[in-house]
Amino acid sequence: MSVRTKATKGQIRNAETLYGKMNSGTWKPKTNDGIIAGLSSQTIFLIQTIVSGTLLILFSQKTNVSLVFLSNPLASIFGLVLFSFVTTIGYLKIRKNRKSFLKVKEYLENLCNGRLKFDVVLENGGDYAEILSLIKKTQFEFRGMISQLIGNAEIVKTQIKALTYAVEHIHVAFQELSKAMFSLADSSIVTRESSDCIFQEMDSLNQLICNIRNESNTVQSESTEAYQFSLVGKNRSDKAMTQFLKAKSQIFKTSETIKDLGEKTKAIRKITETITAISEKTNLLSLNASIESARAGDAGKGFAVVAGEVGKLAEQSNKSAKEISAFVSELTAKILQTVSDIQEGLTEVEVGSLEFETVQVEMNKILKNAEETKISAEKINGSTEGSESMSGSVLENMEKIQTQLINTSAIVEELSAAANEQKQTVAAIEESITNLDKVADRLDSVAFRFQF
Repeated sequence: MSVRTKATKGQIRNAETLYGKMNSGTWKPKTNDGIIAGLSSQTIFLIQTIVSGTLLILFSQKTNVSLVFLSNPLASIFGLVLFSFVTTIGYLKIRKNRKSFLKVKEYLENLCNGRLKFDVVLENGGDYAEILSLIKKTQFEFRGMISQLIGNAEIVKTQIKALTYAVEHIHVAFQELSKAMFSLADSSIVTRESSDCIFQEMDSLNQLICNIRNESNTVQSESTEAYQFSLVGKNRSDKAMTQFLKAKSQIFKTSETIKDLGEKTKAIRKITETITAISEKTNLLSLNASIESARAGDAGKGFAVVAGEVGKLAEQSNKSAKEISAFVSELTAKILQTVSDIQEGLTEVEVGSLEFETVQVEMNKILKNAEETKISAEKINGSTEGSESMSGSVLENMEKIQTQLINTSAIVEELSAAANEQKQTVAAIEESITNLDKVADRLDSVAFRFQF
């Protein structure tokens, strides 16, 4: 039988106080017993009968009333028998009610002492039959309520064990989470410091790349200028070759042509000197680029290869320029020789023609080397431009990473604070579970006090 009740905190406290007094034996029901209340029902009925008969006799004598049954013996006997019968019936009724009252008292004492294992007899209940029925109903109600109380106490204990186990796991998980948070916070700090160092190194590298790009622009400009000089020299050598071939038909103009050729050899000497200076600067720049690429590590391997090629080209250009310079010196000597020996004939002119062919070949080499140097310088310039763009992108990404690391540190701090708050919450839950366990034990002690 299910019994559901709602009690206030005050009622629960009063019930607990009463229960404690009952267990200690200090509780006694409040009664207003007097002298009459202490008499039994039979005694009261007997007193009422005697008083009634006495009053009846006194009343008849006092008022001189002539009663029929007093003058007639048979009537007197009949009246006495009838009075005795009625009195006996009343006494038996009172005795029956007395037994029912004792049953009621016994049942109530059992209920009061927590003994619910008794049978309530409803037959011959007399005037207390309704009370006995209520006692039996109350007994069933108490049995159902105590059974439910014991069951609920067992369920509460089971739930407490599960909650305790879960809270222990949660507590361990929060401890591990706290350790992980602290480790993550330390890692984020170290990562942030490392990113700051990387950002500074990348900034320095970006400055270095900008300097290399400026130098490569200078090299490109100088290589373009050298190419233009070489192209001019090639054109002039072609013109000189044409004019030299015309010397056969213009023998009388040979002297002027040779003078002009002497001036052109001076220009060629200047060009070779310029080429030599450019090649030396190019060689120096390639050496600097090799040093800077070596500092850059793996990222500068491409620059090292290009710098090596530029150095080779510079050495070749320097070598060719020296050869041209030597050749020009020789050519000048031969021109002077030709001035003095011009009249020796066209045979010497043919020799000069062959020498000019050699000069043209060398000029082609110079032009080719100058063109290759120009192309290499353009490649270096393009590479440095791309590297500058990439380094700028890397710097931008590093700034984003730093911002993200700052946000991550803030999030880690918030999570650590939340974990600490949750640890306090778990501690409060553990305290509540402990209190609930105590309440369950008290429920057990209350429930097992009853015998049913």
